[in-house]
Amino acid sequence: MGALALQGCAKKETQGTPEGEAVSFTRNIKPIFDTKCVACHACYDAPGQLDLRSVKGIVRGAMKIDPYDGRPTSMEPTFVWNSPNTLEDWRKIGFFSVIEGGRDSIMGKLLALGHANPVAPDAQFPADFKIDQMERKKYLPNPYEIDGYVAQFPKEGMPLAVSGLTDEEYEATMSWLEDGAPIDYEAPKPTAKELAQIRKWEDFLNADDKPSKLVARYIFEHMFLVNYRFEDRDDSNLFIIVRSTTPSGEETVPVYQHLPNGEVEGDFYYRFMLLDESSCHKMTRLQLLASEEKLNRWKHFFSEEDWSVDQLPGYTDPERFDPLGTFSAIPAKARYKFLLDNGWYIRGQIVHGPSCYGNLSIGVMRDMQW
Repeated sequence: MGALALQGCAKKETQGTPEGEAVSFTRNIKPIFDTKCVACHACYDAPGQLDLRSVKGIVRGAMKIDPYDGRPTSMEPTFVWNSPNTLEDWRKIGFFSVIEGGRDSIMGKLLALGHANPVAPDAQFPADFKIDQMERKKYLPNPYEIDGYVAQFPKEGMPLAVSGLTDEEYEATMSWLEDGAPIDYEAPKPTAKELAQIRKWEDFLNADDKPSKLVARYIFEHMFLVNYRFEDRDDSNLFIIVRSTTPSGEETVPVYQHLPNGEVEGDFYYRFMLLDESSCHKMTRLQLLASEEKLNRWKHFFSEEDWSVDQLPGYTDPERFDPLGTFSAIPAKARYKFLLDNGWYIRGQIVHGPSCYGNLSIGVMRDMQW
């Protein structure tokens, strides 16, 4: 994501770090973001779309946008995880840095404001705080507006309206910003056991015959929002299933398409990609253990009866919006057993979505469940 992510750490003694060692993003800063920030800054609906779960999101920064604002035409998706955009591309779209400038950065000024005006614990919430999410979207300050924001809202710093940073966390973050916000993070890697299990699943989902291709599409379009574990450990890696332009054995290159049934140019393969983001309750609640037993059960559902496919469906609008027609070749009993076996996940993808503004979504969720 540019040179910023590759900077080394300058030597500096900082409160909360071992004597003589620099503040480390991985050791000191990332835990602060994970415990004090990602509850809000973790999804498309995050303030300013500032996603602090990943290095890409942190470096990309924020953008003045209201995701609920009615617009006559569609806009380009701004998801971080599957985007081929460079840092320069994001800047052209309108994203600006919140970490450049040391203590005078947007993050530095908002953290200073919050640290100077902490919310009293176990006390009545201040009546003059503007916490309505829809209203606050009007006040997201860019680099040219941050000083005006501080003057207009002298008590509304970050973290907003919740337990603020401790003195040690605050000083560590400010020292990190002053050092140029260096990032010494290394992404986790799949274990050998995970890779072996993933290969079995990918071989199943990428078989060449037409019935297998239709089953793979059926599974993907029903389970693409689920997080998969391939080892039965609480601390094992999380993976998501994606459509990739590269086959098994090569680096996963996810298709830049925000719809699971959107049309893709050229060949693609169903792959499991490691989710290199901090876990957030509202975003990583649906976790499935992709065990050998689970794989064999899914295989059995779709092979229990003899069936065939004359012509694979395409991705035109009539086909995309008619799933009963698109998947009609798959025996109804097989589809029923699969949906029943995964009912918790399919329902959960509706009610466990990443909505930060519940009043706007509750009616939709009720309609969808009905």
